[in-house]
Amino acid sequence: MTNQNEKQTRSGRLATCVKKILTNPLTYVLLAAILFRVVYFHTLRPYSETADSPTYKELGNILTGLRTPIYPLLLAGLNALFGEPLMNMVLVRLQSLAALCALGAFYYTIVRVTHRKYLAVIFTLWFGCQPGVVGYETTVMTESLSISGVVFLVFLLARYLEQRSKGDALGIGLLTLFLILLRPGFLYLIPVLAVFWVLQWFLEDKEKNRHILWGIAGTALSLAGVLAWCTFNFFSCGRFTLSVVTDINLLHMLVLNGSVENPEYPELSEFVWNKMVENQEDESYLPWGAYEDITAAYPDEWAEYASSTVKYHVGDMADYTITKVSRLLKEPFLNDQPYVHLWYYTAFGQSVRTLLFNLSVVQVLQFLFVELVYSFAWWAVKKKINWLGLGLAGCTLATMVTAVVGAQAEWYRLWLPSFPFLILIASLWAYRLCVWLGRPGEQPQA
Repeated sequence: MTNQNEKQTRSGRLATCVKKILTNPLTYVLLAAILFRVVYFHTLRPYSETADSPTYKELGNILTGLRTPIYPLLLAGLNALFGEPLMNMVLVRLQSLAALCALGAFYYTIVRVTHRKYLAVIFTLWFGCQPGVVGYETTVMTESLSISGVVFLVFLLARYLEQRSKGDALGIGLLTLFLILLRPGFLYLIPVLAVFWVLQWFLEDKEKNRHILWGIAGTALSLAGVLAWCTFNFFSCGRFTLSVVTDINLLHMLVLNGSVENPEYPELSEFVWNKMVENQEDESYLPWGAYEDITAAYPDEWAEYASSTVKYHVGDMADYTITKVSRLLKEPFLNDQPYVHLWYYTAFGQSVRTLLFNLSVVQVLQFLFVELVYSFAWWAVKKKINWLGLGLAGCTLATMVTAVVGAQAEWYRLWLPSFPFLILIASLWAYRLCVWLGRPGEQPQA
């Protein structure tokens, strides 16, 4: 009799679990996202590499300062477990799995901040079925894991703002360190979080200060981890930096605008100029072709040459940057390639982009400006701070500034991880409109 009761109890629990899964809208959102990926991967590109991909596969590049450790260690582990041919497919599946888990976090973040599941369904589908985002899941690059990582970061932030959990406060800092060691472009998160915790300390209720201390501790640990890695690079390759890719990108920009003359390194300046002339017709020469030639000829001087050359060409670099930014403003925020070649039909691919996300960079900036104006007006009128909206807008702007300063030739890749920020801000506006057009007397929470 006891055994029969136990079986009935287990059956009842299983039935309840199945019912919860089948009645949860997220189940069908994930199924749609999986179906989209199956079609996309098997009709367009199941696996791809870029010029940067081989530099992640070489574990020794961690010791030379070329790459931060997370992604090369991941690839080395997969290679040890599965071997080179199978490793690539496993990586694609792993990145897709992380992206699907991030979709779950994205969905519950929207539910948490809007209290409306139908908005979570709409915006999670919009984010989860973007070819310009999904396409990077098939590539040996850090983009896909970076996007998933920032989604989990926002999930922790939204949950912290609601529950004030010590674990979430600490986790935000630790996840920030993971993201920086995955992709150095995330370094901007440390000052952003530092400002966030300081404002929290002075503007929030005093009883919340204990939890804020955990956030400060997490950010301090993140900063300590960054400094430790920079110190490691200093002893291993002579550069106190997260990655010498910073110098490579700087060298790239110097070469692109012809600012290569450096009186401190006359011989190296002439060598770089000659290489530019020799390869001016080869579009694929930059940056890695130039980097390999220059570092092979001058392995000890090239990094100092790149960093010191800037001071002799401040005006040229400023003019080049302004010209580049003026062109970028008219560019689409998401890279064209995954759309234009969608299922090999150019016209159809362009239609998909127009339907899903066809905003230019200047339109994104206008959208962020509106969010910032609303947030500060809300602060002034309601005496409440829209922490999430301000944080998302601030991080998006910081990402774009990092792209312009750090790697103008690959701007779309650097600010790609800010795309989920934009979709989340859009969900906040949809929520506000629902409240304003809904029941009288109800006010949005942010």
